[in-house]
Amino acid sequence: MRSRLLACGLNEAVTHTLTSPALMARMALETDDVAASGPKIWRRLVADPLSVGEEGASVEPVCLLNPASSDRQVMRVMLVPSLLDIVSKNLKHDQERVAFFEVARTFFPRGNDALAFEPRTLGIAESGLRRPRTWADAEPGPFTYFDIKGIIEAVLDEMQIEDWTVEPPDHPGLHPGRSATLLVAGKRVGYFGVLHPEIALRFEIEEWPVVVAEINLHALSEHASTTHAFKALPRFPAAHRDIAVVVDSGLPAAILMEVVEGTGGEIVESARIFDVYRGPSLPEEKKSIAIELSLRSPERTLTQEEVDATVKHIVDALSSDFGADLRD
Repeated sequence: MRSRLLACGLNEAVTHTLTSPALMARMALETDDVAASGPKIWRRLVADPLSVGEEGASVEPVCLLNPASSDRQVMRVMLVPSLLDIVSKNLKHDQERVAFFEVARTFFPRGNDALAFEPRTLGIAESGLRRPRTWADAEPGPFTYFDIKGIIEAVLDEMQIEDWTVEPPDHPGLHPGRSATLLVAGKRVGYFGVLHPEIALRFEIEEWPVVVAEINLHALSEHASTTHAFKALPRFPAAHRDIAVVVDSGLPAAILMEVVEGTGGEIVESARIFDVYRGPSLPEEKKSIAIELSLRSPERTLTQEEVDATVKHIVDALSSDFGADLRD
């Protein structure tokens, strides 16, 4: 996984195991006083609070009895704040592109003098230009939600995890509408997305948007596989069709695609979104999603009638489930 992250253009960082509540508290938009909110706010800040509870541990940090300094008072329960700190320092030294990841343990205390729960965790923080400047790409633009989502997809691909989905996050430090909670086998394992601008300002990052992720690798490993499956190359040609449907602006694309793939049956080889449009030709509360369908049978060449019938079946299902209208 480290090799895949390096191939995605990230640099590996090593931050201190000890940190301060104040540094981690910067991630909470609602309050600067995390202690006043107790476990409730920590459950929203850590990557995977459910696993922590299942292990009989608390989401509140382990406090040192005799800390060496105010910056090293507790054992960390998250990696992103420390990564944001070094992102900020690098940007102040005129770096135009800063992208770090860390794979390290986080620490959650158990009662009765038991050892802490120490899951291995992945943290990512990026800011600045999404690619280095070149003569062919003088203005690459800043990192976006889709950059961090692509990195998370690369990690899941490397670990051969297919049963994953995303949903709107319950994290107080992320930008609404530009972030997500990651679920594997229906269980929350982390979050990723664009850091809220007010949180970025707390880390003295002003010029560029920041994208972050924190994933519980302990939970991911339960669903990972080292077995590689191979299949023969297709013998028969594929039929390609594009459809564009108008749906409610708040409808998650993942839910729409589940219906497309489930309704089309086995002959839907692949379905991908290639365009999302909002604009003057549509009502404000609507968006158009364009989907490319690839249909193929492993046994024979599909007829025109079979392809048209399958596409119609998909469009009818989208209309029935979401009130979708086919866009010309």
